[in-house]
Formats: sequence, structure tokens, C-alpha cells
Amino acid sequence: MRKSLLIFCLIIFSQFGISQEFIWDQATYKPGVYKTYGEFITNAPTLELSQFDIQDKKASHGLMGLEGHPVKRFKLKRKEAEKIGGIIGFSDGTHVYINPAAMKEFDSKTNFYEVEFYGQFCYLEFLQKSTIRNGSHTSSSYNKTHGFFNLANGKFMELNRYTMHDLLEATDPELLEKFEKEKGKNKKVKDYFIEFVERREARENSEK
Repeated sequence: MRKSLLIFCLIIFSQFGISQEFIWDQATYKPGVYKTYGEFITNAPTLELSQFDIQDKKASHGLMGLEGHPVKRFKLKRKEAEKIGGIIGFSDGTHVYINPAAMKEFDSKTNFYEVEFYGQFCYLEFLQKSTIRNGSHTSSSYNKTHGFFNLANGKFMELNRYTMHDLLEATDPELLEKFEKEKGKNKKVKDYFIEFVERREARENSEK
């Protein structure tokens, strides 16, 4: 998933000029379906949302698959999915949902996750597949993880107490000092990442 987004974002940013308007700078989202990363990043879907039946689902994850994570799925047949090719995500005009891996593996079981934009960063919670091999036996499970994509360069940062410590240590020692005093750090890393983005933007604006 991370590799797919990185490759496509690098391609997209090589094709658009620096004056191009991007989705994270927009106050509203155009309703429709994104077939490419270019359409997603530039807030320019080319397929009408009314063409599709999109359903609310609960994707199983965790121990024994007993937990459910809210996702969106397209209701369509295999031949219909093959005809469309791949899609990245869609917007209903209020929210944006993506699955970076859907460019190559799009079908009726593909999960699309709601995202949140913070500056040029895109936050999402998604399910990550893990495979366990025990001799000749192989089993798979899905675990929920979360993190931020830097849409300006396609890099992904998984959020946990260790990645947040390393980021703040390198870029914002003052905020790191505050973070180090927190209890239950893993539950607060998203809040600290948002604060990190806000502080960075404030510094950049003050330097202009």
C-alpha cells in the first residue's frame, strides 16, 4: 500500500506544475469517483457518483475477526470492476474515501476508508493484512493501523509513540518535551501529529 502510493504520487507531481491547486487546499470536495491519483490529488473526479451503488460495511479485523471497522464498498460484479479498471477513491461532496491499493486490485471487496486532511497530510485508519506461516500452514488476519500520508511526496508515516518521538526529536524539540510528559502516548499520537502540523505551518507563515 505504501509503495503504491509513493510511486503514483511521484508520477503525479512530476506531471503538474507548482501552480496546480491540490485537494488539501480546497474548502469543498467535488462529488465523484477518482480513477487516478491525479484526479484525487487535484480534486477532479471524472466519474459520476450516481453511476455506482456504494454501501456501508463493517470489515472484520482483530482477534478471531470479531471487530468491525467502518468502510465503503462498491456493489458491482467482477466483469463490471474489470471494465472500470482501477479507482483510487471517491467523494460524496462532504467526505473523501480512498484506498491507494485499489489501482491494481479493485473489486466489490475493496475497502475504501474515510480520510482527514491536515495541511498537506492525509490521515486514515485502515486494515493491514498480515500473513503467518507455520510450516506448511498459512493463515491471514487483518489488523487496524493508522497514519499519515504526506501527499506532497507520497511518504507514509505510521503513528505510534516511537515514530512520533523520532519525528519531534528531529523537528520540534519543544513539542517533544511536552509529548514525553504524556501518559498513554499511543492514544494521543494523532493529536500530537496534528499539533505538529499546525506549529509547522505557523512557523512557515511567520517566515513569509
